[in-house]
This record gives sequence, structure tokens and C-alpha cells, in this order.
Amino acid sequence: MKFMGVSHHAAALVVFFVSAAHRAGAVPMTFDLQGDGDADLTASVLFSYDPGTFTISVDITNTSLLAAGPDPRLTGFAFNVPSGVTGVTSFTGPSGWDDLFDPDDINTPGQFGFFDLAGVTGPNFNGGSPNDGIARGVTRSFTFLLSGSGLGLLSEGSFLGLPSFDPPGNPDEDDDYFIARFQRTGADEQGSDVALPAGLPEPVPEPTSLLLLGSGLSGFWFARRKKRSSLQN
Repeated sequence: MKFMGVSHHAAALVVFFVSAAHRAGAVPMTFDLQGDGDADLTASVLFSYDPGTFTISVDITNTSLLAAGPDPRLTGFAFNVPSGVTGVTSFTGPSGWDDLFDPDDINTPGQFGFFDLAGVTGPNFNGGSPNDGIARGVTRSFTFLLSGSGLGLLSEGSFLGLPSFDPPGNPDEDDDYFIARFQRTGADEQGSDVALPAGLPEPVPEPTSLLLLGSGLSGFWFARRKKRSSLQN
């Protein structure tokens, strides 16, 4: 994890999550990914953390456009964890997927930094099996049960607020809080690419908030209709 000499992107993450810390309680976060070389490679991510069970849940949907190729597959993803996390006790995911925990040493192709924790379809993040990857229009769910200290004090921002680690001597690595790997891309299905966050994570509204919003909109609509009816009469 990087704490010194952060880029403007990383600084924005810090400001965002310091502000988010003022909200009462942790809430799931959602964000979109977009291919670095091919903008038609896209995915949506729902990221949540349960401080009671020390469990990270990640739901990923491959939303790639048809222009990205006949059958692009998302074959891996990675993110960072706080220093108090010492390992993964258990992992659940689709057949062919496994977890990879290697603090500050999960290498990504190109200049995209190093990460701590990943879901992979092969021995490392760079490899992988397209046959086991997430197909277009498909959502897959993953859980990581963590071990370590201070886990009950963490929230979603504790993970998504950490940019990729720059190895010594390479300060130009990108500063991203999440990365995904696509394979079987392009018209010939022989290409590959990485996908990076298209913006900052956003909190998913709680059901109560959605209910209040819906009630408010309904009341607004009813008041407008009643006013219009009285004007017509």
C-alpha cells in the first residue's frame, strides 16, 4: 500500500474516504471498470465488508460492449488490504477461481502497480483461464474471510481507499484501488487488457433511504397532480 508521495488520483481517494467516514456505519460501495486499452471492455463491481464476520464480498458483472469482441472474459481482479490483515482464512467463488494473498507483491501487467489480494483463474494475475472467466452479461460472487488484527474496525473504505503499491525505483506506476484482467478480447479473441476504475466508489443507498426517497417522490407527484386538477376545475 502506498502512503507517501501519493498521486493526485490517490489524494482524491483519501479525501473521498475521509469525508465518507463521517457517515454513520459502513455501506456497500459500487463502481465501474473500463479497459485501459479498449474502452469497450467494462465491468461493474459491488464491494462490501462485514466487520462482524471479517468477510469481504465482491460481486462482479461483465458489462463489456459487443465491440469488445465475441466473448471477452474477466479472468482476475485485485485490490489492497490494510496492514492489519494477515491472511485469508477461506475463499468462495465460481469453479476454477482461487484467492491469492501476497502483500504488495501481486504483479499486474504493464505499469499498473502491485496489489495485496486477488481472485484469479490461474497461478497468478497475469495468467488465467478464459474458460473459467466471467462472460459478458454474467455476474459472479466472491467472498474472502480475513484473518488479522483490528478487523472489526474496518469498513469498505479501508480497502478501496488504498491505491496500488509502487515498487522501489518505479514511482510512475499507476495509483488505482482496484484492477481487473480481461482475456479473449478483440474480434479474433486473442487479445487481453486490464480494466481500471472509471471513477470513485459510490455508496449503495440503504433500503430505508430508498423507501424515503420513493415516498418523497410519490408525495411530490401526488401534490403536483392535485394542484393541476384544482387548476383545471
